[in-house]
Amino acid sequence: MASLGLIGLSMLHSADVGTALRGLILTLHLHGRAVVPTLVVRDDVVVFSLSPYGDYTVGMQHVADFSIAMACNLMRAMCGPKWVPGEVLFSHRAPADRRPYSCFFKAPLRFGADHTALVFPSGWLAHRVPGANRDMRRALQHAVAALLSQQDFDLLTKVRCRRPTCLSSRSPRR
Repeated sequence: MASLGLIGLSMLHSADVGTALRGLILTLHLHGRAVVPTLVVRDDVVVFSLSPYGDYTVGMQHVADFSIAMACNLMRAMCGPKWVPGEVLFSHRAPADRRPYSCFFKAPLRFGADHTALVFPSGWLAHRVPGANRDMRRALQHAVAALLSQQDFDLLTKVRCRRPTCLSSRSPRR
């Protein structure tokens, strides 16, 4: 969380995990544009990903792996260190040695998926963030709003920032 600065601090003071993740989606571009966060809720399942932004031909697997590990760490910071996803999806082939992935995520792994993402029950979105402070949350919201008002984004970034942060569907498609 500390590496995300104001955005990470805002997440730690969000009322619940769902609010924190939606806030991340709306503000991560302030920290940089290397990844695009996505939160999809289908029935009782959440698919949360931080997809690389742009066309990386070299190192794409490493960027995706780092991003999904960061997403897992964000969830553990908000839900407790023992939090584990229901499944972790990877868009690349399985490595020769899957042990580092298994040790870190402690969850079922699926390689060769359409995208890289954490999959977990939607009930976690309502989980209260421990130690969140309402007064701090208000101050952080004002600070983030001030940063947003100072930004001069290109059209593509403006559209990305205004897209729906949580997509819903009746049937899960994985």
